[in-house]
Amino acid sequence: MLGTGARYAEYGITGGFFLLTQALILGLANPGLLISGAHSFGGLLKEGVANIPDEAKPAVQSLLVALALLSVFIIGLVLEVIGSVFMIYEANLFRKRLEMNQWVAKFVDAELPDYAEDYTAVLGVPGFWPPWKSWKKRSGAFGNMKFRKGWQRFRRFESVLIARVLTSGAKTEMLAEQISIYRMSRAIGTALYVVGSEFYLGSAVFERILPGPVFQLIGILIVLCATFITLGSYSRFANMLLSLVYASWKRQTDPLAG
Repeated sequence: MLGTGARYAEYGITGGFFLLTQALILGLANPGLLISGAHSFGGLLKEGVANIPDEAKPAVQSLLVALALLSVFIIGLVLEVIGSVFMIYEANLFRKRLEMNQWVAKFVDAELPDYAEDYTAVLGVPGFWPPWKSWKKRSGAFGNMKFRKGWQRFRRFESVLIARVLTSGAKTEMLAEQISIYRMSRAIGTALYVVGSEFYLGSAVFERILPGPVFQLIGILIVLCATFITLGSYSRFANMLLSLVYASWKRQTDPLAG
């Protein structure tokens, strides 16, 4: 559904965004170090290339460019993998969408009886507000085990719904677009979490620009924005997924369809 080129583009965008934010933060913290480091690295690279025979220069330059791009892609991939921590919020959001769409219970009974337990487990995922009730449900070894099991069943139930759409013959371009947007948003949200943590924990380093508490507040706001961006994109994906499942199911069961 998503081509290899699209995946590489996602990794490149998110990896490049992360490197840009780190360069900006380093520039705010110590602009002299950033400039001197870039100058030293450029001089070292220029000197190294100058010592390469002319016949091998094109190949070495192409190799260096490929390694640089590969590094950016790897950073984007790592951000996406780390972004799986958002699953605890996604499961809660998906549960709310299932509760809003009562037809899903009938659909599971009729079409996916083998996944009825997964559906029930997702409906049992606890919310995150108020936080003390959520913490109480997750506290203890048994509670944590049950909660992790709910996450696993949530991801499996989500996957079977995607597979259902893909095998229904419905046009999946809109769903593929939402998946791509969501994956990028989750990786960018992860990068913003890192940036927000750096602002909050390193506020003393930036005191020459603004008071430390200001940067701590900025860090908190960045983390909140990252959460809202990620959950907003996942909400659109979940709504699109359930809409396509409903449309394909009704087309198959409605005797007047077609």
